[in-house]
Amino acid sequence: MEISEYLWRMYNEHRTQQRHHETQRGAVTTVTLALAGAVVAFTGETSARLPAWPLAVFLIVLGLFGATFSLKQAERAQLNASIALVYRRRLEQELETSDFTAEMLNSLDVDARKAHRQKWNWRTGRVEMGSERGPLFRLYWFFVALNMLIVTAGVVILVLTLIG
Repeated sequence: MEISEYLWRMYNEHRTQQRHHETQRGAVTTVTLALAGAVVAFTGETSARLPAWPLAVFLIVLGLFGATFSLKQAERAQLNASIALVYRRRLEQELETSDFTAEMLNSLDVDARKAHRQKWNWRTGRVEMGSERGPLFRLYWFFVALNMLIVTAGVVILVLTLIG
């Protein structure tokens, strides 16, 4: 196998993994929202007969899980994007030169992961690169916010149950 073929395959693999993490995040958020909607509806329907606090606590835990999962999937997607970029850049260099060693090849993944861990900022969702500004809000924060709405619904139901 030629070096350029290997680099191309690794680039494609990490882009596929990035898409996979994005798909997982969307799927889990969809299931979480559907489940939360069912719990809220059930709580409203049975509030006179059954205590609502266990369902409220479940909503809080469900929302926290969803928000944490969304954040982690965003980090993993960005990791794979960073690694893919390193392979792509090296592939571009390889097309220009032919002095590529196995040691250099093995260090690409290690270096990309190290750089990602040092630069990933979970609050902004971007890799800090000098003065380059990213978008005001990253898409994954909307997924986190949807899950935090579930937490809020659980807290409201819990408070209303305890004071009512």
